[in-house]
Amino acid sequence: MIVRTSEFKSITLITSPGKGLSLISELHKRNLSMINLHHARGSYIGAPIKKSGMPIETEQEIVTCVVDAIQADTIFAEIHELAEVNKPNGGFMYMQDLTKSTQYNLLMQEKI
Repeated sequence: MIVRTSEFKSITLITSPGKGLSLISELHKRNLSMINLHHARGSYIGAPIKKSGMPIETEQEIVTCVVDAIQADTIFAEIHELAEVNKPNGGFMYMQDLTKSTQYNLLMQEKI
């Protein structure tokens, strides 16, 4: 089922490796469960240049969190503080309206 709504916002954090899982654990403690973590490689403006003339690429973690629009600014500020975005190599983050989404449920796995 595709949900069309402006009642939710998507918060995205791009940060250095190793911060994502601890951030997700902390957000779960705050009853946030619509969170995704994945990795990407890329470079930034001013990155060192290799002999080939191409910038050095580094791995980054990308954390995306879908939140209720009413709480979005508060949660954005919490993530900003928890991830230490204001410190060197803290990364950057942004928020946008979530216009479409697909609802899904995770099934609990039986313990073997």
